[in-house]
Amino acid sequence: MPTFRVVATLVVLGASSSFAQTGTPRALTPGDWDRWRSITGTVTSADGGWIAYSLVPQAGDGDLVIRATTGSREWRVPRGFIGRPQLVAGFHGSREPAPAPAAFSRDSRWVVTETSLPRAEYDAAKRRAPRAPEHKGIAVVRLSDGQVTPVARVRSFKVPREGPSVVAYLLEPDDSTAAPPRDS
Repeated sequence: MPTFRVVATLVVLGASSSFAQTGTPRALTPGDWDRWRSITGTVTSADGGWIAYSLVPQAGDGDLVIRATTGSREWRVPRGFIGRPQLVAGFHGSREPAPAPAAFSRDSRWVVTETSLPRAEYDAAKRRAPRAPEHKGIAVVRLSDGQVTPVARVRSFKVPREGPSVVAYLLEPDDSTAAPPRDS
C-alpha cells in the first residue's frame, strides 16, 4: 500500500506542475526566430577525442564550439556574422555559400575555422561600400589550452587529410597592392 501512495503522490504532483506551466501561450515573434540556433558543420577529430560544430543563428553572430568527447573541456570561438536573415518567402536555400566547416589537424592538436566580421561591423561596412567584397579570416585553435590565433583577410584554407599537420591558406590581396580597376 505505501508504494501506491508514493505513486499517487508523484502523479498528482506531476499533474499539478504541468497545469501550472500551461498558462496563456505566447505567440512567437521574429525576435524569437532570430535567437534560434542551428548546429551545422559537425566534424570529429581523427583520434575521436574532439568534436566541433557551428552554432548558427537565423540572423547574427555564430560560434564554433569545440568539445572533448571525454571530460568537460569545451572551447568557444566567435565566428562573426555567418547567419543571414531569411528575406524571401518559400526560399529553402542559401544566397551565399555556407561557411566552411571547421577542420582538425591530422594529429588532433588544433582546429581551424573560417571567421567573419561581427554583425555590427558587417552592417557598417555594407553601408559604407555595398558592393565591396566581404573580408573573411580564419581562427586556429590549439586544443590543449584553447588559445586562438586569428589570421585576417583569408580567401580560402585547406587542411590535408594525409601527410603533415599543416594548414594552407590563400590571403586576399592587400588593398595597396591590388591592381587598379581597368576602364572599359
